[in-house]
This record gives sequence, structure tokens and C-alpha cells, in this order.
Amino acid sequence: MRLRRVLVVLVPAAVALAAPAAAQDFDPHGRRHPPHPTPHSAPHPAGGGGAPPAPGPGPAAATGGPAAAVLLERYTRVVLSQAGAAFPLQRLAQLYRERDGNIAKLVTDFERRAAQAGADQYAATVSLAGLYKIDGRSDDAVKTLAAAVALKPGDATAILALAHLHQDRGDTADARARYVQAFALLTAQADKEQTLRTLMGLALDLKDFDGARGYHRQLVALEPTSLFVKGELGRELYNRGEFLQAEIELKEVVTAATGDNRALAPALKDLGQAQAKAHENDAALATLRKALALTGEQSALRAEVYQIVTEIYRADQRLPELVKQLEGERANDFGRLSLLGGLYEETGDSTRAIETYKRALALEPRQIDLRLRMIRLLQANGDLDRAIAEYDGLIRAAPDNPQFVFEECEALLQRGDRARAMKLVTQLEARAGTDEEALSRVADFYTRIGDGDRALKVLQRLAAGNSGDPGHLVDLGDHYYQEGNQALAVATWKRIVVVVQPRARALAALGDVYLEHDLTADALAAYKEAVALEPSNLAFKKALAAADERTHAYRDARLLYEDIVAKARDKGDRALARECRTRIVSLWGLERVL
Repeated sequence: MRLRRVLVVLVPAAVALAAPAAAQDFDPHGRRHPPHPTPHSAPHPAGGGGAPPAPGPGPAAATGGPAAAVLLERYTRVVLSQAGAAFPLQRLAQLYRERDGNIAKLVTDFERRAAQAGADQYAATVSLAGLYKIDGRSDDAVKTLAAAVALKPGDATAILALAHLHQDRGDTADARARYVQAFALLTAQADKEQTLRTLMGLALDLKDFDGARGYHRQLVALEPTSLFVKGELGRELYNRGEFLQAEIELKEVVTAATGDNRALAPALKDLGQAQAKAHENDAALATLRKALALTGEQSALRAEVYQIVTEIYRADQRLPELVKQLEGERANDFGRLSLLGGLYEETGDSTRAIETYKRALALEPRQIDLRLRMIRLLQANGDLDRAIAEYDGLIRAAPDNPQFVFEECEALLQRGDRARAMKLVTQLEARAGTDEEALSRVADFYTRIGDGDRALKVLQRLAAGNSGDPGHLVDLGDHYYQEGNQALAVATWKRIVVVVQPRARALAALGDVYLEHDLTADALAAYKEAVALEPSNLAFKKALAAADERTHAYRDARLLYEDIVAKARDKGDRALARECRTRIVSLWGLERVL
């Protein structure tokens, strides 16, 4: 196939149950994987709580209807009852932006509340400072928080907010002073712990190690039995690259953990790691050997310790010495065998590496990564028969992973055993069920080895499914197109209009497919109909302009780009406007009107 199925459409659960696919869910090149969002959380000021979950605003909230007023009043009350809490204030600001486009009226409202004496004045002043911060007015926020502190000097909320603000601005010394001031007023242990951790970090930012130790001692005093808390400063120093300072702290943790082997082994591992980073390799190895003596053969910690030991020997270019040491131990556990096999591989002794990997896999046959490493070595050595036998074991260990089937098929094809490769893929096809990714790869394999009939059947099976994925229609149509049956290809692609909703998006997507296959007249017709249905959609206009440009209709393309530039400016889409202006300049050159 000319088009590769390297992209997969992942439809959200709700859409998969109820709504047809949208045009933006695929492209004419096939199916794709969307990016995964990365969750992010931000700390909340101590003393504040989060608002109770609330339903998001509906259309009325965005247009300023009665529901918007109720929601705004609700969040205003929450903000005033939870001064200093980040989420309610951010949510209230968001609601105002959705209604007004800015938070000017919200700021004005809280300026009025902060100026009025009464029970809510302090909360309103703290919240007003938060609004100034959201609006980028940090100097006003500092002045407002100072006024709030004067209103209630015995309350930590405004002082903590001011400390956070100084910290955000990079004023480390001022932030530290305010946190110290707030700490004296805190009563809840959780707030005290969080503030001490922040102070410890600020002291480290200032390279004040003695100060950081002082805050850490206060933190340990709050939880005197926690070894994790005892090790916090050492770990933080290690993460900051202060390895000598970290070693000092971690030695104290080791002393505290003595007598409890479950805690002592991890403490020794952390200390040995810090010593290694400080280039105290002999001390590090001695510490890590103690850690190994305390860990069982099946412990996950043991693998981590061996990894650090290996790095030390590698840094000193003494890997052969480590190999002899491990050989002398006559290891029979998986951890040491897999490590020894890796060292054989690294030092170029592939024969011993394969045999050692085999011994390790006999102990833990479901270690897929290790089996793959052994297979790669077998293939590099030209031992395809043993590699294929190992692939059989890999498929048994992970029957739901089609990747291993295709890799074994590649090895079989290298050996000339096409019949067995076909059998494996046929078996995979039979058990794939509704797994679209596996079936798509099966169709690719059939196409690549020249079995067009089998590939066509799989593509038809995918296109007939109820997944709502129009990428399968693109692939099936492309198969017909490559076989020379353009009429059937076009008929298949036209089914996109049925699968994708709304119709304008479906037509734009169909235009993309036509243009990808050089059917420019059909692409232009589809794009024009999409623009007629949604004339305000700049993406459709841009696609039409690009198609006009491709067919040398330069004037039509330029007029469309000029219209897009004007409307993109109104919408504030500078990137789109800049891109279209670039195209206009190129078209002037092509039209010879420079």
C-alpha cells in the first residue's frame, strides 16, 4: 500500500457510544494516535480548601442568562468563605471571562467589597489580590496583600498568599521571610509541614544548607518516627546535585534505620548512590554491598543496587572485573544472571550472553524484554532457527501482542519459510476479533507480501465494522485505487460522508482524501460544498485555497487567503494570518504582479 496505516483514531467513550466520527478525527493518510494529555496539579495555599464539585456552565452561563448570574453568585460566596483558596477564584474568573471576555467587572466588584468595612473585607481583600495576580498586576497584588495583613495580622492566610506571590516572582529572600512569619501563626500540622518543606526548598535555593537543616529538623520533630521524612533533605540535596551535602544527610538516615533491615537496605542504596555521584566509588561500592547483603534475591531493590554498581564499574572502565566477580559468585538468581548476561553482551561476548540469558529466562520465562534481547543477539549471530524458536516462546508468553507475530514472520521470510509465516498471520487474524490495530497490520502484511486478495478481505472487514472510524474507508478505497479500480475507490471514499458528521466536516475530509490521490477536481467540489455549508469555517477555506493553488487557480486562491487573513485578525489568530500572508506573497510572485 502507498498509504501506511500508522495513525489510529481513538474516539472518546461518550462519542463512541452515541456520536458519529468527526472529520478532524482522521486524515487522508490513514488512522492516527492522538496525544495523551499530561495531568498537572498545582499546590493550594495552606488554610484554604477546594470548592465542592459543581456542574460546568451551560449555554446560559456563556451568554449571561439567569443561570450565569446564579453560578457567579454561588462562586462569589465560595471565594469569600475560602479566602486564599486558588480553585474557587480561578473558576470565578473563568466564568467572568466566558461571559464578558475579561475580568474587569469582577475586579471592580471585589475592589468595592475590599473598600467596605465589615465581616467580608479581609476575605475580599485577599481575593482581590488574587485577581490582580491572575490579571498580571503583581505589584498591585503585593500592595493589596500587605493591606490584608494589616487588617488581620494574626491570620496566616494573607501572609501565605504574599509569600507565594514573592516566590512566584523569584523574590526568594522576601518569600522566605513571609513564610517564617506565617509559620508562627499556623496551627494545623499539615500546614506546618507544607510550610517547612517550602522553607527548606527556599533555603536550598539560597545555598543556605544550615538553614535547610534547621527547617528539616523542625519537620522531623513533627513526625519523629518517619524515616521517609528523615531522608527528605538528603533526597532533595541529591536531586539538586549537591551530592556531598546529600551524603552527610543520608548517613544520618542510615544510622536511624539501623536495626530495621527493611528500611536500612533502601537507605544504604540511597547513600551509595550519592557517594557514587560524589565520585567516592570505593565507599559507594562498600555501602552498596551492605545493601545487597540485606536484600532477598527476589527483591526489586536488588536490581536497582546492581544497576548503580554497574554504573560505578563502567565509569571506572572496570566492567571485566565486575564480570569476574559475578562469575565467582556462581549466581542462580534472575537478577544477577540477567545483569551478567547484559555485561557479556556489552563486552562483546555474545555467545556467553545468550547462554546466560537462557538460564535467566528458565527462572522467569515471562520476562519479555530479556527474551527480546536474546532474540536480537541470535539474529545478529545469524542463528535464525533459534531466534524463531524463541519467538514462539515469546508469543506464548504474550499472545495478545501482534508485534511479536510480525517479527517472527520477518525472521521466517528471511529463512524462506513463507508458508509458516502465512500460517502465523492467519492465526493472528482469526483471534484478532475486533482489534482494529491488529487487523490493519495484518492487511499491511498481506499487501507487502503481494497477497492482495487476503488484504482486500481484511480491509473490507474493517470498513464494514461499526467502529465509526473513517480511516478504514480511506484504506479500503486506497487499495481499490492502487489496483486500478478508481470508480470503486471513489464510491468507497464517498461513504465518509455517511460516517462523519456534520456534513461540512465530512466533505472537507473527503476533499483531503481526493487531493491526496490527485483527484483535484473532485477535491475542489467537496471543499466548495463544505465552505458553502459553513462559510465562517476558516479551516475549510484554507483547504479550498490550497486546492486552488495546486490547480494553478492562483487568483482564486489569493482572494481566499486575503479573506482568511481579514477574518483571522478579527479572531486574534495571528499564526493563521501570518501563514496566509506568506502564501499571498508567494502567489503574487506566481501571478507576476510583484
